[in-house]
Amino acid sequence: MTRVDLATFFRKWMEPLTARNYSLMILILLTVLGLKYFLPAFQVNEAGKLISVRQLVEPDFLSHDWAVAKSHGDNTFDFAFAVTVAPLWLFLRNMMWAAMVARVLFWVAFLLILAKLGRRLEFEPYVVLIGTAGWILLKQCLGTSEWILGGIEPKCFSYALLLLALCAIFDKAMLKAGIYCGLAISFHVLVGFWGTLALGIASLMAWRDFGWRRILTFGLIPVVINLPLVIITHRYYAMGTDADRELAAKIGVLIDDPMHIDPDYFHGAALFSILVVMTAGSVWLFRKIVPAFEARVISGFLVVLTLEFGVGLIASQLHSYRFLLSFPFRVADVLVLIFFLLALTCCAGRRMLAWCDRDAGKRMPLRWKNAVCIALSMIFLGTYAFNIKKPVEDFAKIWQSRLDRKNDKWREMTEWIRNQTPQNAVFLSPPWLNIFWIDAERAQVVNFKRAPHNYQMIEWRHRLEIVNRGPITARSYHIMDELKRNYPNLSLHEIEAIRDRYGASYYLTVVERPDLSAMLVHGNGEYFLYRLTQNLN
Repeated sequence: MTRVDLATFFRKWMEPLTARNYSLMILILLTVLGLKYFLPAFQVNEAGKLISVRQLVEPDFLSHDWAVAKSHGDNTFDFAFAVTVAPLWLFLRNMMWAAMVARVLFWVAFLLILAKLGRRLEFEPYVVLIGTAGWILLKQCLGTSEWILGGIEPKCFSYALLLLALCAIFDKAMLKAGIYCGLAISFHVLVGFWGTLALGIASLMAWRDFGWRRILTFGLIPVVINLPLVIITHRYYAMGTDADRELAAKIGVLIDDPMHIDPDYFHGAALFSILVVMTAGSVWLFRKIVPAFEARVISGFLVVLTLEFGVGLIASQLHSYRFLLSFPFRVADVLVLIFFLLALTCCAGRRMLAWCDRDAGKRMPLRWKNAVCIALSMIFLGTYAFNIKKPVEDFAKIWQSRLDRKNDKWREMTEWIRNQTPQNAVFLSPPWLNIFWIDAERAQVVNFKRAPHNYQMIEWRHRLEIVNRGPITARSYHIMDELKRNYPNLSLHEIEAIRDRYGASYYLTVVERPDLSAMLVHGNGEYFLYRLTQNLN
């Protein structure tokens, strides 16, 4: 391939307004996302978020579950999400399929928004393709376990709306930007707030381009849209005594969510250094690849996001746990990365095109060009084959397990519970099996992923410690390893105490219990269900 041919190839793929190339970009990324996330299994928080969707139509669904009764945060703030996704549940009548369809619809919408952003900045299609693919491979964040293109959650919509708001700011349509930011907050209070704050300050930094009237409009609209939500949020977090709220915040930061909000857990200082470098690099690169106005807005946005992260580090040093519960790290961790990757890809691609277009007298000898192309192709194909093998195998395995009902012991057990036990029954069940309550449609004594966000987190920890047979020593997901060791060994006396205190009428475990053999009502070799009668001895 000659230099002219290579330049022609790059120019074809670098035409920013070619709809065909953007469509191909979206199709490739949808394939990657489908292999990774289009699986018949709830993703991390998905089940907990989708309960509000069903309860919008069936208010009594799991209303006697303690976490729901104590105003779990998912059910308090997710109205906008519930209204958006509820039609899928009404049509499908299955939360799993509603989740999977919602994922695909969101993926398409989010990729279209990225394409809109790319076209607005006159990025070539390959820039959005490679930058987004790299972002997905890096798990969509640098270190705080945040993601957007996975399970469907309120925060997904919030991030998408923030990007739409950024596009509106580029067009100086501040009323529209304010509406997008207001909706972002209504979907996810914390993501929407930190993102809107960063966009607002970035607009102030470029106030001469907007004028005070437009900036004031942008600032007021989110407040007006979310005034009811502000009142609900205040009432929710004001519950309990001041000491209770402080202890609950500490539990949330150090035990429940350290992967998101404790910088000591995810090496926040080192991560902040990386963010500073990426932000500085993005500011420098965007000045070279986009018009001055757009560069100023993006630069201000990324700088403020990074400063928000830094404020979180200071709050951590001051042990300000209540502030840390506002999740000041998550938005910067996600968006600085993707903007940096887009800028880096764009700059590198355009440099390569410039190299291809140099005059013939400076060309690299053909044999060396061929050698480089072959080497790079082999490296790429080898890396692709290595990375794609496991996702394909996992994809096939999970789908096969879902379709093979005979060998799906979990599904068999939860279906039996739904059909054979009273709807108001309370279950002492393995708390690390986070989707029991949604699959079995029965209340639980405690669930690891169902921690209320306010002072009731104290009760959540207390319940976990009871089923753990002692104090929790691990943090975050490592708590589940403790529970797996200790929960199956609950003594008869401990089970009786839990039954009497929390009204548990059934005990589900993963090991057979000879001392409870008289109470066994169903078992399938992997899961064993016992009815808790008045006398266990």
